[in-house]
Amino acid sequence: MLQSMPEFPTKHRWEWVWFRRRNKDLIERRCLPGGARVDCTLSDFYESWIWMRLSDKAELRVLRSLLQVGGTFVDVGAHIGVWSLEAGSAVGQGGQVIAFEPHPQTYAKLARNLNLNAALTHWHPFEAAVSSEPGQANFELVEISACSRIVTHSDEKTIRIPVMSLDEVLDGKPCDGIKIDVEGHEAAVIAGCTKTLTGCHPWICVELNNRYAKVSALGEWDVHQKLKNLGYKCWLFEQAEVANPSCCLPENYCTTDYVNLFYRWVR
Repeated sequence: MLQSMPEFPTKHRWEWVWFRRRNKDLIERRCLPGGARVDCTLSDFYESWIWMRLSDKAELRVLRSLLQVGGTFVDVGAHIGVWSLEAGSAVGQGGQVIAFEPHPQTYAKLARNLNLNAALTHWHPFEAAVSSEPGQANFELVEISACSRIVTHSDEKTIRIPVMSLDEVLDGKPCDGIKIDVEGHEAAVIAGCTKTLTGCHPWICVELNNRYAKVSALGEWDVHQKLKNLGYKCWLFEQAEVANPSCCLPENYCTTDYVNLFYRWVR
């Protein structure tokens, strides 16, 4: 099978051929590096890339290195659960994974994947979004499910969803790491977990998506400023294992696309 073959010169070309001709009626099962299994619906663009192992390869390795047996991981914007599942295999039966996914159809897939790996760890899934305070919000459903997001407007593409805050859910309990992938709603998530960040200082992986942030430099991003004021410093997530306070990302760092950033408390 192409997705399990080692790299060869024309592999990416064949991967694109497969992607364009894939059977969208299939659900394929992938084994993640830590041993968890995840079902991928090939009619979904993002899930097809997950099954082909073309997404999150380096990030999952780093994620495992940051977690220890017995730890707690929080996944905000869990989608079908790839990061949650890899974290679950890392923290083991003595740990726990708290996962949030507000998209109704995607949450059903997340729940199925967690049940498929029920013995790995203690799962705590929530069919809800995360924000600055509990309540409800408008959620826009788009064709690529991973790009659905909280919006201020309401129309035929939006639904009402429940919203929670991390401080409310964790209620003073410690956690080791938080991953945030919420398509532009990151600042509200941070605002709703200030007690957690100041109390136990978890590391944070947060996506900077400049389609929504629209900043020309890292220092202009409100999320970065909030975390900086709380004593956090920033690196690329791929640098998390060797994050040195003397070589963190400069304030003028920029991206025209999206990138996963790693924040660690250093003060």
